[in-house]
Amino acid sequence: MTYPFLLEVSFGELFPTGYVIFLLESPQTPLSSITRLRHQKIELLLQARLRLSEADPGLSLDTLLRQLLNEAEDLTGSCVGFFHLFSEDLQTISLQTWSDRTLHGPCTALADQYHYNIDVAGIWVDCVQTRKPVIHNDYKSVPHKKGLPPGHVNLVRDLVIPIFHHQKIVAIIGVGNKAAPYTVEDIDHLSILGDLAWDIFLRKREEQRLQESESRFRKLINDIPLVSIQGYGSDGRVRFWNPASESLYGYSEEEAMGKSLLELIIPPEMQEEVREAVSRMAKTGETIPPAELTLQHKDGSKVDVFSSHALIYPTHGEPELFCVDVDLGERKKIEENLAAALQEKEVLIKEVHHRVKNNLAAVVGLLEMQAHLPLDAATRQILIELVARIRSMALAHEHLYQAESLANISMQQYLEALLYHLHSALPAPHINFQVTAPEVESSLDIAIPCGLIVNELLTNAIKYAFPESTSPQSGQKECRVTINMHQHEGIYTLQVSDNGIGLPDDLDQKKNQSLGMMLVRMLGEHQLGGRLAIDTSQGTTMTLTFAPGKRHAHEQSLSAHR
Repeated sequence: MTYPFLLEVSFGELFPTGYVIFLLESPQTPLSSITRLRHQKIELLLQARLRLSEADPGLSLDTLLRQLLNEAEDLTGSCVGFFHLFSEDLQTISLQTWSDRTLHGPCTALADQYHYNIDVAGIWVDCVQTRKPVIHNDYKSVPHKKGLPPGHVNLVRDLVIPIFHHQKIVAIIGVGNKAAPYTVEDIDHLSILGDLAWDIFLRKREEQRLQESESRFRKLINDIPLVSIQGYGSDGRVRFWNPASESLYGYSEEEAMGKSLLELIIPPEMQEEVREAVSRMAKTGETIPPAELTLQHKDGSKVDVFSSHALIYPTHGEPELFCVDVDLGERKKIEENLAAALQEKEVLIKEVHHRVKNNLAAVVGLLEMQAHLPLDAATRQILIELVARIRSMALAHEHLYQAESLANISMQQYLEALLYHLHSALPAPHINFQVTAPEVESSLDIAIPCGLIVNELLTNAIKYAFPESTSPQSGQKECRVTINMHQHEGIYTLQVSDNGIGLPDDLDQKKNQSLGMMLVRMLGEHQLGGRLAIDTSQGTTMTLTFAPGKRHAHEQSLSAHR
């Protein structure tokens, strides 16, 4: 009796995924016949690999995998072939494809189950638990089989092999219904084809991703309006021409493709310089610096563009160069339209300020006329103070109307004008006034409350700080009122001080119910969100500190110092 024994031989590059297993004869078995048979199998396997490698690259993944399963059936003498994929968590399996013989055979249940959990699969997934090839040469006698679904091909025997990628099972390839029992040689051949199947799957999946990426890229640059994009090779001939290029330069895609980009859009006096720059970019990767250029239209007219370049290295082939041109003519039109719209807006806003100022001036005029009628002194004084308050608001609108910028008012000029009108309404020749607000500018919503506050404090100083006994005529000190305003890092400080007699000692400043002080506190502490401090150690000094736009943070900061 003779017994065959096993010999494992590595074929390196030829069979990189495993070993070819030879059955060698015993001394009574002719070695030459077995060797010749094995050589025939190896030759068939090589031919199968060659046919699959030379298959049309344009074929779909399913078609290539079906061809591979057909080769697997021929090599193993099988009648059934299938290829399944695993999910990332190894819990779900999905049918990728069947062999042509299986698809066109008597089986009618193949299209029903494409995705299912591994725990409901049959014994053909035993290879997943064992992580090894599994042969069932007598399907009917396998004790733990789950049976076949209705319409499934009658299964006599099968061979199923797991496919690994980075030590992880990613797919299963299997064959079935060989006339004779499956052997270790069938395992080796199917393992080689299984790894080839995974290589095909990865390659086709990457090709699909590249095609999708290319499609998205082409759609993106085709759909970008007002941006001309041209693709060209190192020879300068156009390979890509988006619709915006046709709009900008007048050439259709059919007219531009394959033509020299230099001859199409580059003026003759620039062609040599551009040709050298393109050649240098293609050879060294040194991109052409972005620049504003004057190129040419199909009809010979000039086109002003901002041009930039990019170099893309594909997986295969020579690098592709892309030129991106933005039409400055369109930008200039937009800028001109924006400038015209802005100028119109400024005119309208100035007109609004002018009308507000005129309306307030009309109210001032009516009140002044009323003040000249026979009235008691108290009523006339109320009208005079009311006129001063309204005039302070009118002055702010007047300064905005006259200013170059509609955003801010010069507080130096505004406070000086306010002081002039107030001094005219309440003559006080014995008082020296001084305004200091260097380079302080503010918006209307800051200037008006500040103007009203200054108006109230100056009125109080004129009326009460310097009684007749302390005037210069009585030999006393110089009467002086100063207005200071400055701004630093977004925080404004407004200070009005006098060197007069100060406030009465028994005056409760917070309970002072005079209209003037109520206005000062309402405008300073509530509207501007600031802090008002009063110092009576040398005359009277009232200081308001506020931070526009940072009201809450500023209030917290001020509270910490109280």
